[in-house]
Amino acid sequence: ALPRGLLLPGTTYFFRVAHIGSDGRISPFSAETPFATGEIGVRPVPFDLSPVLNRDVLADPGDPENDEFDPGAGDRPLIAVEGFDGLRADIAGARGLPGDRKVGAHELADYRGPNSLQLSPEAREAVRIPGPPGRYLAVRFLLSGGWGNARIPVLLEGSGGKRIEKHILSNNWTNSIPPAGDDNLRGGAVAVLKGLAMVRDGRLADRPLGALFEVILETDPEEELRALVLEPRQEDFEGKLTRANIFAVTGMAAR
Repeated sequence: ALPRGLLLPGTTYFFRVAHIGSDGRISPFSAETPFATGEIGVRPVPFDLSPVLNRDVLADPGDPENDEFDPGAGDRPLIAVEGFDGLRADIAGARGLPGDRKVGAHELADYRGPNSLQLSPEAREAVRIPGPPGRYLAVRFLLSGGWGNARIPVLLEGSGGKRIEKHILSNNWTNSIPPAGDDNLRGGAVAVLKGLAMVRDGRLADRPLGALFEVILETDPEEELRALVLEPRQEDFEGKLTRANIFAVTGMAAR
């Protein structure tokens, strides 16, 4: 069963199937098969993250004012924008984030300013993200982490002050389905962009290993949702260097 809010209306999808055994071995994939959706009674609604974005973790041309994707090895890691290797903007081997800033149902923030809500074990305050009030089937998070995974509690604030606690998992950006990756993909996440290039100390890293993931949080379409409240806790991060980067949040509103 697919989670509610996974599919977009008027979209063609392609899928393949493989079996992962109890020993972690994976079978060959089946042939690629398409299917298309029509009007399925949902529409994507972006949540405005601009008031809470606190880091610029993307390397793009003409933007020297950047932070770090994670505090790693002290070489200022950044996710590359498509075609940019830290020096030039027309490098075919630099697979990065799209120039139009659109990833599936999401639209990313301006690459030249704060474009990530970065959460860390040192976070002390909850982060409240108001949303367009409405009834949603699900809320989609576009995110990726460094130096481990992080479990992030999310409070759903509804009309009348009702609050429901759930959680999302920020996967380390090298996680994948077995047998590839540093660790298995966790928490129901889907890798929506794989093989992303990393710029370190202003130059393209040797191997494009990273990914951006999407996590879908199902919500009650009978309740009006007004805001999301993220409450990161120190014990929910795998290590002191672990960082979770949230790039976009999009609600799937019921028509």
